[in-house]
Amino acid sequence: MDRNDQPADGVNDADQSGQVDQTTSSVESQPRARVRGRPFQKGNPGRPLGAKNHTTRLLQALVDGAAEEVVGNVVAMARGGDPGCIKMVMDRSLPVRKGQAIELDLPAIKTVDDVINAIIAVWNALGQGQLTPDEAAAVTLIMDRSVKIIELLDTTNRISALEAIGKQLK
Repeated sequence: MDRNDQPADGVNDADQSGQVDQTTSSVESQPRARVRGRPFQKGNPGRPLGAKNHTTRLLQALVDGAAEEVVGNVVAMARGGDPGCIKMVMDRSLPVRKGQAIELDLPAIKTVDDVINAIIAVWNALGQGQLTPDEAAAVTLIMDRSVKIIELLDTTNRISALEAIGKQLK
């Protein structure tokens, strides 16, 4: 019976006699620890920042040489009616605008109470189709920040007033 074979009862002779199987060394049974620190030899700083991989450089050289021809082919295919090429050309030449200006008549926001009227105006504009839900969300976020600033200013003024009263009482 070799060391991997065990009797049917699951106990081997070494366990019964109190002896320990020493056929495997303790070094082999422990996983090797990964060496931390500098991955290069001393004096070797590694790849310079911004340096490109060899494959990337080869692909870039291929694209650089054929870029005009490829773009010309894509435009020609777009003119021929290829929907994928038309979409590609349009996406590159006229990208979707993000964050365009909107016209909205809002009341002046000077106090927290003024925000309620402004929110009502935003909801009305949303209901009438003057604003998209994303635009309404952006405007209400700005109003929320305005409320926080107004409340902070109010709290600061109250603290200043209380400190002034505290100095008078001393």
